[in-house]
Amino acid sequence: MRIEGEYLKMSYRIKQFLWAISANFKELDYSYVRSILNDYEFSLFKRLKKGEQLHSIKVSKDCVNLAKRKGINLESELKIFSKLGLLHDIGKLYYPLNIMTKSFLVLGKKISKNRISKFQNVKPIYIYYNHGDKAFDYLREDGYDKEFVEAIRGHHSIKSSENILLCILKEADDMN
Repeated sequence: MRIEGEYLKMSYRIKQFLWAISANFKELDYSYVRSILNDYEFSLFKRLKKGEQLHSIKVSKDCVNLAKRKGINLESELKIFSKLGLLHDIGKLYYPLNIMTKSFLVLGKKISKNRISKFQNVKPIYIYYNHGDKAFDYLREDGYDKEFVEAIRGHHSIKSSENILLCILKEADDMN
């Protein structure tokens, strides 16, 4: 059973790698993004690598679908979930990772059983583990709801939370 789970995770990572490589050839739904983000947020979003933009759009749409499944249907609340998905990875702007570096980090984390986290003085490792904190730094001064910025900050945390924004974001991010 454990081998099957490991196989599924590995095939998922291979799919992610191929998806990231092909992202440069895909059209992005900027009309969707523009309908959700303000000018400042859109300027941050546009600075992400195209693969990260595509990932964030998918996470955004999955956040909305998951919220609806949990009975959240107010348009204003769904827009918050949309925005959350679009902005969750903007901390990666601090130090953008190319596809090979990111792949190395994902594999390194797995092979080392997360021991590479001890080397956060190396910028790619630091941003891999802390991009949620960096996104928090970009957004915390701009009047966002505390629950919203805490969800972005903690979306890779292993701690459980009662923050519905964080729970849905984690699930949507894991799906993509």
